[in-house]
Amino acid sequence: MRLLAGIDGGGSKTLAIVANERGMVVGRGSAGSSNPNLVGIEGSIRNIRSALMEAMSSETGRISIAVFGVAGSEAQKKLAEELSSSLDFVERIEVMNDSFICLAAGTLGKPGVVVVAGTGSIALAIDEEGNVVRAGGWGYLLEDEGSGFQLGREAVMETLRFLEGRTSQSRLVEAVLEKLGAKGVNDVLSSIYGSENPVMTIASLSPIVVRLAEEGDEAAMRIVERATEGLASCVASVISRSSFSRPVRVVLSGGVFEGEGFLKAFRSKLMKLVPEADARLLELEPAVGALILAFKKAGLLNDEILGNLLESYKTGGLRNEGGK
Repeated sequence: MRLLAGIDGGGSKTLAIVANERGMVVGRGSAGSSNPNLVGIEGSIRNIRSALMEAMSSETGRISIAVFGVAGSEAQKKLAEELSSSLDFVERIEVMNDSFICLAAGTLGKPGVVVVAGTGSIALAIDEEGNVVRAGGWGYLLEDEGSGFQLGREAVMETLRFLEGRTSQSRLVEAVLEKLGAKGVNDVLSSIYGSENPVMTIASLSPIVVRLAEEGDEAAMRIVERATEGLASCVASVISRSSFSRPVRVVLSGGVFEGEGFLKAFRSKLMKLVPEADARLLELEPAVGALILAFKKAGLLNDEILGNLLESYKTGGLRNEGGK
């Protein structure tokens, strides 16, 4: 029996889910980050292989098609080529930006809008005419508005300004110094540039920013205000350039949305820009969206298959606990 796979390759981990051609989930596996911008092509391949092998541990045979959603899709083409030659047990590999698989998980393969706010961020729409429109997702070297990296970077900058006597003390500054184990400018810089993964080190500060903003720290509140405003404008941009009937389903995905204060501020700004937006948190893991797209690309997706997929996913205890 043929096997199909969906893989979510985020900035922090890789998750693979494998199902048979009847839509029954048969296994899942996880590994470290497979974002090529963070771990390189070789690191991506190694972690994807590891996650897939774990997901197939109880199965024999080959995977007919695997859909892989990756953050940092600038290296998509090269990664697809390398995966094709490295994963000899996979017949066909499709690599795409992870926003596509998040959207598929949120709409079950139907048109809609997705906004991803994790380590990075992006807004993407696939409208009712099949047009694909995006905003943001420029990467950490330029700007990922509303991302964990942006929140963390601005917190670090606020801290460095304080240490240089350019801004006032705040609870945010105290929390960042404690988190980094730093006392001075050189300590802060060393803890970031000397870390194994500077991007993740910076992004790991984002929950602190969101928590302190909820508690009323002015510095943190300013950062969240700018981040949610920029992210909401990205969503408004893709909707204005797309063809949708109203209301417009907007899927919210990524760890940053787990902060209640951030989520509330974002929804408030989005409703002012697009009153007809129906913004809901993603309930299924993005890897399920990748699996849905694998069945779609194989020409196997129908209501029965989709029902089997969702039922076997849920009964297998694989529901995303971060959804609300």
